[in-house]
Amino acid sequence: MKLNPLHTPELIARHIQYTGEYWPNERCTGRTTAQALRLLAEAISNPHTRITIVDHHPTVMAATNLRRLMQDMVHILQLEHMQFTATSVTFTTK
Repeated sequence: MKLNPLHTPELIARHIQYTGEYWPNERCTGRTTAQALRLLAEAISNPHTRITIVDHHPTVMAATNLRRLMQDMVHILQLEHMQFTATSVTFTTK
């Protein structure tokens, strides 16, 4: 199995040591962060259009975590006019 370049032997060894399980190949690859940035960019590029928040893991919990990550990014970047619902984000110019 080919590992993601972000999965260093040290990272995997620590995970095995603490959990007793092998590190899942899909963890800590940056996919959720990339998805959050993509959705925010889509909202900004399409003002007044509701963009549905769907994570690469199609579960309600994953979408909720993605929305929270996006809200944190908006706060940290001090972006204005971003409106969130439980399942969408919209960029408004007012």
